[in-house]
Amino acid sequence: MQYPQIHNFLESVPLTQQRQWQKFISSLSETQKADFAQLCPELAIKQRGDSFHDTDGLGRGVQNRVVDLKATQKMHIKVAEDDKPFPAISYRKQIYTLFRTLSDWETAQKISSRLRVGYLITETPKGWVIWVHEQEQT
Repeated sequence: MQYPQIHNFLESVPLTQQRQWQKFISSLSETQKADFAQLCPELAIKQRGDSFHDTDGLGRGVQNRVVDLKATQKMHIKVAEDDKPFPAISYRKQIYTLFRTLSDWETAQKISSRLRVGYLITETPKGWVIWVHEQEQT
């Protein structure tokens, strides 16, 4: 039986570890593979999160990674001169504003790799959300 969750997980694993994971997965029974497939989305997030940079290079603790939305605090903030509150999250004492929502991981990864600011990616039931670091106002 095919398990797309396992395939997606293997795509998130660094190339140096893929062979080890494939060997492990091939040793599982069908029942064990089904159980493992249930864990794969969470494992894939951890793999993706571990592969991102932890700082913006300025020592401010700005994150460039995939995080569990439960680990953040949702809020609304005013950005620049805009009168409307803007969706944002707080993660490790840093503020990130909504940048883009996407339905697939590949597009989220492609877009976020082009950003020149700190960012977070969170998973939602409908896909992925990219949040960009909000610079402190001086």
